[in-house]
Amino acid sequence: MWLRQNPRPASGNWPQARSVLRGKAKMVEKYVEGFGERLELHPLPTYAPDVNPDEFVWSYMKNNGVSKKPLKKDESLRKGMEEDLLMIQFNRPLVRSFFRAKIVAYAAD
Repeated sequence: MWLRQNPRPASGNWPQARSVLRGKAKMVEKYVEGFGERLELHPLPTYAPDVNPDEFVWSYMKNNGVSKKPLKKDESLRKGMEEDLLMIQFNRPLVRSFFRAKIVAYAAD
C-alpha cells in the first residue's frame, strides 16, 4: 500500500464531504486517525472548483488542447483529448505548476 511505503503525509481532497459521508463521518475520522500524521483530510465546500487542482488541468486543456486545433476529417476528438491528457501526465513541470497557486497550496505537500 502506498501509505505504508511513503513517509510523507498524503492529502485527501473531499469536495462533497458533507453529502458523500453523511452518517459515516465518525467511521472516516477513525480510519484517518489510524494513519497518524501520514494522512490529512481537507474538507472543501460542496462546489469549489477554484480550490480543486483538477480544474487547472481542465483549464489548460480548454486553452491549449484539442479545442484549439480543428479536427481533420475522420479525426477522433476522444483520441485527441486522450493524447493531450497523456502529454500533461508526463510533463512534470506542468503538473507541478497546477499546484503552485496559493489557493491549492494545501494539496502541494
